[in-house]
Amino acid sequence: MRTIQQKDLQRLSELILEVENTTSFGELIVGEKDEEGVNIFPYYVSSPVVSKFLRLGFDLNLDSNFDWTHWDEGVKILNDENRDYSLLTCETLCKLVTTIVRKDRFCEGELICSFENGVMLKILKAFQKHFELNLQSNF
Repeated sequence: MRTIQQKDLQRLSELILEVENTTSFGELIVGEKDEEGVNIFPYYVSSPVVSKFLRLGFDLNLDSNFDWTHWDEGVKILNDENRDYSLLTCETLCKLVTTIVRKDRFCEGELICSFENGVMLKILKAFQKHFELNLQSNF
C-alpha cells in the first residue's frame, strides 16, 4: 500500500462526482458480424468513467493479492444491499475492488454492473471517507 496525498483524494473526489453524474457505465454489443458474415460473440464496452476508475485504482494501488475466488465474506458483503461500506476497513475495500475487477475478467460485465447497481459508488465513497480521516497515513 502507499501513502495517500491530497492530489489523490482530489482525483477520487472528482471520480465520485463523475460516477454520480453518469447515466450509462457501459454497453453490451450484440449481433455484430465480421467481414465474412460470422457472428461476433457479444461483448461489453465500458464508459470512460469506468476506464478512469481502473487507472485510478492502479495509481492508488487498490488491488490486493489474495485468493479472491474463495473469499466468502466478500460475496456476503457484495450481495448485501443494506451494507454500510463506510464501516469496512480499507483492506476490505481493496479486497472488494480486487474481487470485482478480477471477476470481470471471467464474467465480462461484472465491473460495469458494480457501477450500475451502486456498489462501486459505495466503495469509492467509503475510500474517500477513510482517506479524508487519514490523509497522510498508510491504509
